[in-house]
Amino acid sequence: MKHLEIKNTAKKYIARMPEPQKAAVIQAIEGLKAEPPEGDIVPLEGQKNRQEKWRLRVGGHRVLFKIQGDTVFVTHVIPRGQAYTKKTIGGKK
Repeated sequence: MKHLEIKNTAKKYIARMPEPQKAAVIQAIEGLKAEPPEGDIVPLEGQKNRQEKWRLRVGGHRVLFKIQGDTVFVTHVIPRGQAYTKKTIGGKK
């Protein structure tokens, strides 16, 4: 089982979500602890060779995360339309 670390930006967004969506996102994030991680997970475009950044689809939201060793770092929980901007995934403007 992996250790889970959630950044403050993701925690704040989850706290503001309506209860049904919040419960679904929390359950999906808990599935990331499994070996292998559970859920609709794919590497972010441009990351296929390095496989550092991943996305987890949870309804209309995306959970962006990295796996380093035994730790899963959840960096963002955001609506689908905002998930793939260069600012969010760490690309250049």
